[in-house]
Amino acid sequence: MDITFSDIAVDGEHLVDLSEELLAPWSWLPLPPGAVVVAASKVGDLFFEDGEGIVYRLDTHLGLIDRIADNEQAFFEGLEENLVPWFRCVVVFQAREVGAKLEGMNVFALGKPVALGGEFDLENLVHTDLKTHVHFQAELLRKLAELPPGGKLEVEVVNGRSVPPTAQGTALAAAKQAVVDETKAAAK
Repeated sequence: MDITFSDIAVDGEHLVDLSEELLAPWSWLPLPPGAVVVAASKVGDLFFEDGEGIVYRLDTHLGLIDRIADNEQAFFEGLEENLVPWFRCVVVFQAREVGAKLEGMNVFALGKPVALGGEFDLENLVHTDLKTHVHFQAELLRKLAELPPGGKLEVEVVNGRSVPPTAQGTALAAAKQAVVDETKAAAK
């Protein structure tokens, strides 16, 4: 099977313009100065360059930053051998085989995040837009990182997606509105 970059990454036309919005929620991590988002995987991980052109991967599911290439050319040259670890493409291709499609800035998020014991499998995938995923994961992981030993975090499940109480804002409102819309559509 021939694989194109669009098979494993979201439509990146506007990612550079959204860099500040996508990276700001992760300010609690040691982001390098001058970071600019250059790609995003179909499961919402971000790839960005620092001011010197070094490419990093922000694992939005675990809150980890890895230096993966010395420059953009090396990043693209290393794609083939790193498709699975960088882009988690196995689950993306499984979803595609059963007819799941993503367009534009949409990603496959996890209904039960990895940080709460979720796994990358078809039954745990939910569709959402990249910004909602990135903001949700940053808030969840920041709250978990701030918990004292033995501390607890309350999480509400809305429309199949775990939502920490303080991250409810737009993510929760959108999820609740989707449930309302689905209910109205079913009633018609």
